[in-house]
Amino acid sequence: MVALDTVPAKPGVYKSDDGAEPAGERWLLSPAALGMFLAALPEPMLLGSVQLSDGSTAVGFASDAVAAAGGEDITAWGDWLADRSGEPKPRIVWRDFGEAALAGFSRGERA
Repeated sequence: MVALDTVPAKPGVYKSDDGAEPAGERWLLSPAALGMFLAALPEPMLLGSVQLSDGSTAVGFASDAVAAAGGEDITAWGDWLADRSGEPKPRIVWRDFGEAALAGFSRGERA
C-alpha cells in the first residue's frame, strides 16, 4: 500500500509478490449504486477483483500501477487511517481480538 501523490491524498493498493493484508471495510452496494460510485471514482483509483485473506474475492480498490510506483510505501502501517506521524506499530490482530473474545467469556463469577 502506498500514499499516492494526489490532492487530496489517497491510498494506493496494488498486488505484490511480497503480499500484505491491509485493513479494509466491506460495503454492500446495489448494482446501480456501484455504477454511480465507479463513474465518480477519480484517477488513479480503480475498482477490480481483489483476493481477501480467506481466499475469497470481492470487488475492491486498486491503484493505477504508474501512480502507485510514485507513492510512499506505507504497507508497514497496515491501514490507510493509521497515524503515520511516528513509527509503525506492529499489528497483532489475533492477540487483540482474542483478548476481547476471552473477556466476554469471563464476565461472570463461578459460585
